[in-house]
Amino acid sequence: MPGPRLRSVVAALAAVAGCATGHDARDAPAPSLAADAGPVAPTAVPPRAPDAGVSAGAGTPQGPTYRLEVAGSLLLVRGPRGDTTPLEIAAEATCDGKDWTSAPFAWRREDGRLVAETSSPVADWRVVVQTDLSRPVLTLRVEVRYTAATRVDREALALGIGNASTAAALDRDFVLRPVAPGTRRVIDPWTPLEVHVETPAGPLTLVRAAGFPSATTEAADERLAVRLELDDAGNHPFRPYAACHRRYAANHPRETLDVTPRRARERVEHAAELWIGETVPLRPARFPAGRRAAVVFTSHADQATAARTRAVLWGHSDPADESYGRRGLLGHGLSATFTAFAAGGVHDDLTDPDYAEVLAEAAAAGIEIGPHSVTAGPDDRAAVARLLPAFDRFGSVTWIDHQPDTNCESVMNAPALPGRGSSWEIAEILRARGYRYVWTEPDLEPSAGGLNLLDPRRPDRRPAVLFRNLHYRAGDWIPWMFRTAWLFVDRETLAERLAPAALRRLADERGVLFAHVYLEAWEPRGPRADRSLVEPDGREFRIRDDADAVFEALGDARNAGTLWVPSLRALADFWTAAAGVRIEPQPDGSVVLHGGPRDAPAMTWTVPRAGLQVLIDGRPPDGVRSEPDATTFWLDLPAGRRRVLTFSAGDAAFHPYPRGRTVGDDLGPP
Repeated sequence: MPGPRLRSVVAALAAVAGCATGHDARDAPAPSLAADAGPVAPTAVPPRAPDAGVSAGAGTPQGPTYRLEVAGSLLLVRGPRGDTTPLEIAAEATCDGKDWTSAPFAWRREDGRLVAETSSPVADWRVVVQTDLSRPVLTLRVEVRYTAATRVDREALALGIGNASTAAALDRDFVLRPVAPGTRRVIDPWTPLEVHVETPAGPLTLVRAAGFPSATTEAADERLAVRLELDDAGNHPFRPYAACHRRYAANHPRETLDVTPRRARERVEHAAELWIGETVPLRPARFPAGRRAAVVFTSHADQATAARTRAVLWGHSDPADESYGRRGLLGHGLSATFTAFAAGGVHDDLTDPDYAEVLAEAAAAGIEIGPHSVTAGPDDRAAVARLLPAFDRFGSVTWIDHQPDTNCESVMNAPALPGRGSSWEIAEILRARGYRYVWTEPDLEPSAGGLNLLDPRRPDRRPAVLFRNLHYRAGDWIPWMFRTAWLFVDRETLAERLAPAALRRLADERGVLFAHVYLEAWEPRGPRADRSLVEPDGREFRIRDDADAVFEALGDARNAGTLWVPSLRALADFWTAAAGVRIEPQPDGSVVLHGGPRDAPAMTWTVPRAGLQVLIDGRPPDGVRSEPDATTFWLDLPAGRRRVLTFSAGDAAFHPYPRGRTVGDDLGPP
């Protein structure tokens, strides 16, 4: 819910929106932020200028001029007809359990920009608003420098927009929906930030430029509040066991380490863009090659054996069997993440040459192999340093704890946390061997009957599925943590959960499932016998027909181009690489994509207009799909490379971003 500062912002917006709507309001005094303004009367939205969409000609970019003015602590966007939209920007934070909100900003001009500075008890804030003489966009930048060590629960730049007749935001299922008054919606780090607002000065569209991992939206009385979040503890939950135990128990106490520890002199920067004019921004999709959903199996090695692993992967444990390679995960073109013990496993481990060879073949076929701890018991730092190199042959980068409350070196065991000074600390070893991803628990629970961990049906919740938490770091090494959903269930339930209808629903939601499974488990009798996916075939093992039918359904969705079934490494590599890509709309209507530090293969983009033609550096994209209300395309984006995108609708150029310019006006003394 909005803090007292944001509520006062809304009141101020109401007052200014009611009076500063014409040229004669430029010199009106700014209202007091404590003013108790009443509801804003509805204001007619002027017709849109022809500054976006189809253009019959090329040449020098044309379009309206928008002015940015200052009225006390408020900013006013003035459209070409003289109508204004008030903006209020405020800083908010909760650090060390204490709430803080900034005083009203005092804007000053600095090198053609508007700058405001403020200080909390633990940090200095600098906010910059930049106009653009060649594009109708305002760039909002914030820099926070910490003046003292602190623990950050939340930090945000609160943007209030007055006289907002309508507002809509992109939800986690990539559907643009109205922002309903009295509701709060969370935009998570893996969903594009896209908020559209109709105002008297013109349509506004807020998008992420760099940083701002999450945001929230709230609306009331024709005013919209967007909280651009620098940080929120809910984005990176971390609940390790408080102590190491001899025996497993579900109720062992945990520590709560969701907040972010910051050190004095640390600095963070974030940026967002506010486009003025009709905008249909490029949306980076979550999955490559036009796929609309993903299912990731992370198989824990507790019951793994060479024969059962081979049967799950290739359909049979005997390579001479006629079904070998035509069934199982690999037989249906699927991938997954499998784990193993280096030694001292529950069943087979890497000291068994047959099992090690099966995993080597699996890795060569595209299966990710990683450690399920290094043994089934607690291992001190020296033991992990000795045994972890056994996974180097697989190129392992993903670590999954085995029974973290009893394996004292586990990521999820507090005595092993970096800086605690215990012999169980292994973070430095993981860093040295190139690990990037670590599993955390407890498991997530999607909405009833659903698969999607991003949970778009509960838009007020924070779906933390892949994140970094600074409590687990070694120097500048901070691994990505991922969470899963329990899917070690009986075969009938598994078939229902992964039925074609459920997979279509997951695709409609643009969703993802990280599944916690034991694919190689087999019990001939007992309460979990119906969870076994394999069965004996003489002295060998084969995959059961009903289990293979589940993999076949997944393979059919994959072959249709809808579903991606990768390893955890493949998906996390793609997400983190795509997050480094930068979008730069050009004044001539083209869009430049800047590759990040790592390759983003088959990166998928959607423009919410049907039937567009797309050229990448003058050539067709690698793939394109026209949908009823959008055009989707994909291309390889190598690290550090630049790609120029142009669009057309029939014989006319199409500009996803508007043309025009923003200029500063009435900025006060230089």
